[in-house]
Amino acid sequence: MLSILRVKNLSSQDIRALKFGLIAALAIVLFAFFATWFEHWKVVRESLSAKRSLLNSVNMAETKRRGLESIVPAFEMPESQSEQEFLFRDKFSEQLKNAGVRSEPLQIVSSSRSSRSAGYRVVYLKSRCLRCKFGQIVGLLASLKENPYLAGVEELRIKADSKQPAEFELNLTVSTFVK
Repeated sequence: MLSILRVKNLSSQDIRALKFGLIAALAIVLFAFFATWFEHWKVVRESLSAKRSLLNSVNMAETKRRGLESIVPAFEMPESQSEQEFLFRDKFSEQLKNAGVRSEPLQIVSSSRSSRSAGYRVVYLKSRCLRCKFGQIVGLLASLKENPYLAGVEELRIKADSKQPAEFELNLTVSTFVK
């Protein structure tokens, strides 16, 4: 009760000073809270701005996108060995035919050691062409990136025919991944 009596005995200047002090204390607490909130919001806005600029750099005209996609090789995830060998052999035979390269029957070559790359085994496909022109070889090599099962070109040997210099012998070994 004594404190209430003392408050009643305050002058109007004292009450005004207390109100001003209470408002100032509340303003300081609010400022401290909102300062950290605004700082966090500033970081979020900067991050959002960076993500938007990255998204805008990826967003491009359709013609430019098709141009970039034509450079990137196609790829399909490996299947079981028998299925992947069939798909790979079929697609590679089609590529040989499209390039106009006639080859001996394609051979699946098993690796002498069990090589694993990222959990997948590697299977090799060997091709041998006795007579083909250099333009056909270049066309075949250029079209290899369209083969979605191709992992890499392991061996490429081009040998010129001494009797007919316009014709070449091509030995090509390509690889694919299998489960």
